Amino acid sequence: MVTNVSEVEQLKSEIEELKKKLKESERLISDISVPMIHSILPETALVPITGHLYPERYEMITSKIVKLSAADNITNIVIDFSGIGADEIGDIDNFGQGIKTLTSSLSLMGVQAIFTGFSPFVSMQLVTSGLTEMKDIRAFTSFRAALAELMKEKKLKFQTQD
Repeated sequence: MVTNVSEVEQLKSEIEELKKKLKESERLISDISVPMIHSILPETALVPITGHLYPERYEMITSKIVKLSAADNITNIVIDFSGIGADEIGDIDNFGQGIKTLTSSLSLMGVQAIFTGFSPFVSMQLVTSGLTEMKDIRAFTSFRAALAELMKEKKLKFQTQD
């Protein structure tokens, strides 16, 4: 009987250790799932979004982008969805609500959200869905196009050195 009790204690210990490892793995996945890449333009960053999108993930993305924007003094954030297809978006209403929450949160902090990389299929879904959240967003076909517009607004030009 003593061996059974010690085996149970050992199993409990192993379960606790596995729970700790799982929690750490979840934290690491969260950290790498929303990378922020600083742009050559001051106070501007790119956040490429990939993978399946669902309500909990929208919350995590919004929270992380808001925190990083504040910590890094970002005023323009380009959120790129070129890695997201129709299969990854999931429910279009949840997608619209996720965009609205993210845009509103950033706006209250004085950060301009710019969206890029919507595929033609996703764009058509958004338009035909009637989501009012989509009419006010600022969107470009690519990160490059968004940066070009920001440079124009800030009266910046690339110069080559001879």
